[in-house]
Amino acid sequence: MTDQTKKALLAKAEKITKESGDTMQGTMFLNGADWYRHNIWHPASEPPKPNISGLMVRYKDHTLGFVNMDDVSQVRLDIVSTGWAYLEDILPEERTGGFID
Repeated sequence: MTDQTKKALLAKAEKITKESGDTMQGTMFLNGADWYRHNIWHPASEPPKPNISGLMVRYKDHTLGFVNMDDVSQVRLDIVSTGWAYLEDILPEERTGGFID
């Protein structure tokens, strides 16, 4: 997680706490963000579902890469990677009032 993302999450938590008057709400927001960050990654042994745009892959050499769904069947994720995540889970949606505003 980058410093910029950490600052944005903390600012959002502070805003939630201030607006609600309850420090537990800001803490729950941070806990939820941390849970989400750790749970979007799937083990390399798990096959991805079909009909999605692509994957972010954590390769065994500690690099990240993008795999288009057209190419997933040609890549042995269980051999070349330690895990993967759906791009839809990583990239923010374009909307107002999103996760971090």
